[in-house]
Amino acid sequence: MNEELGDIKINALIDSLNAPSPIVVALEGGPCGGKTSVMYELEKIQDSLPRDLVLLDEVATKNIAKDFDTKRSVMDLSINNRQDYISFQSQILKDIVNGIFESKKSLEGKDSIIVTDRADIGAYVEYNEYQFILNQLGYAKPPILDMVDKVIYLPTLAKLDPGKYLEKYQSNTSRYENSIAQAVETCDRNLIYVSRHPELSIHTNKDFKALVKDVISEILNPEAEIEAKYIPLKFKDNSEIKRYLDNRCLKLLGSIAIKQSYHISEGQEYRLRQVTAPINENSYFYSTKTTEGSVRREHRRIIDNATYTGLRKAPMLGELNKTRYRYLFELNSETREQTILCADFYQDRPFCMIEVEGIGIDKINEVYLPGFSSSNMSARELI
Repeated sequence: MNEELGDIKINALIDSLNAPSPIVVALEGGPCGGKTSVMYELEKIQDSLPRDLVLLDEVATKNIAKDFDTKRSVMDLSINNRQDYISFQSQILKDIVNGIFESKKSLEGKDSIIVTDRADIGAYVEYNEYQFILNQLGYAKPPILDMVDKVIYLPTLAKLDPGKYLEKYQSNTSRYENSIAQAVETCDRNLIYVSRHPELSIHTNKDFKALVKDVISEILNPEAEIEAKYIPLKFKDNSEIKRYLDNRCLKLLGSIAIKQSYHISEGQEYRLRQVTAPINENSYFYSTKTTEGSVRREHRRIIDNATYTGLRKAPMLGELNKTRYRYLFELNSETREQTILCADFYQDRPFCMIEVEGIGIDKINEVYLPGFSSSNMSARELI
């Protein structure tokens, strides 16, 4: 892209980003978390949907079934022949990327959804090994960050019902976590890696049918903004809010830095984001928002640095810089229903906004956050 982008080129670029294109949703999580069940239920309704839906089965399961005789073989390989194990994981990542790429290519120009059972291998290798694999395959960063629009994370059954997990483990020949502890460790490691993605949601519920239904609803409505917003009332400063959230939430998943700017070109307003993960991985996003009745929708596209730089040349309405802390938040201790709570702390003003993901109007009263008040305010109003 030329550095000197005129209005005509910017408008043409905006038109291309607003055009229909496939949305990629990745199902992540621990072993026996429900990913396969979700894919199975989606397959049953695939042909009756108003938009194209492509389902990409888990590559690791296929490769294990093809290359190994028993579920212990992969674990043995990881211990006794690390070099071959890294090659095996490298091939899995390569096949994942190829599957997503070919599906996007076949659906180019179509308002469609691609669902992939896993898009990351970080839970199964060490950090330095993952960097080696990325370099070997020619990827500047984990592909999940620039090929996947939304990540849905499903924790392992080993956390909710250890006994039932062991029953399922015995009947799954592609599962090589041979203990509850290993299943939980894999689950937690996976969350560490996928929590770097800026569009992450978590689903967990002892009611498995309700879990699958909620996940499918989110997959089929990927543009819908389903979240409850809150602003603080009784805190002295942001540090006091941070201490409160550290104690109130189950776990701090991590933080990302967000540079957010609003622009307008030929009457079209849009938002740009540069998202920086902890290890300085930059991702870039273009989005517009609309309201349909009581539902807000966000049309979002992953873009590259050159496109981001070019789009920033349009007149700017304002800019915000914030740090987003993401927590694992329990909604209901009986059902073990959990979600993500995002706390945005703005660098240029003493203000914090809380977003609890996956909460519609019907569940807003279930969120127990003393000292906070529900709000319809958006970040756009701060500029």
